[in-house]
Amino acid sequence: MSEKKGIMLAVDISGSMYDCGAFEVAKTLAESKDVKQVVTFNSEIVDEHADLTKPLPPSREGTDFKCITDYFRKSSYEYLVIYTDGYADKAGCQDISNKILLLLPISN
Repeated sequence: MSEKKGIMLAVDISGSMYDCGAFEVAKTLAESKDVKQVVTFNSEIVDEHADLTKPLPPSREGTDFKCITDYFRKSSYEYLVIYTDGYADKAGCQDISNKILLLLPISN
C-alpha cells in the first residue's frame, strides 16, 4: 500500500452550519496547498469533490461523523480536517482520532 499524504477537508453542511454562516472560513481552508480533496457532508456524503467557490446546497439534515470517517479510512490521505459546529455524535472517530482535527466556528 502506498504512503498516505495530504489532507482531506470535510465541510459539514448540515442545517446548523447554515445558521452560523461559517462557510467563508471553509473556503479559505480549502485554498491550502496541503488540502487535496474537499468533501461536503451532513448525515451522508453530499459531494466527494466539492467546489466551495459555488453556492452550497441548502440542507436541513443533521450531522453524522461516521459517514465522513468511513470515507476517510478508504482514502489515500494522511489527515482529515472536519469543519463543523460539533453538533454530532463522535462515534466512529476514536480509532483515527490522531488523524482528525475538528475546527469549530465561533458564533456570537
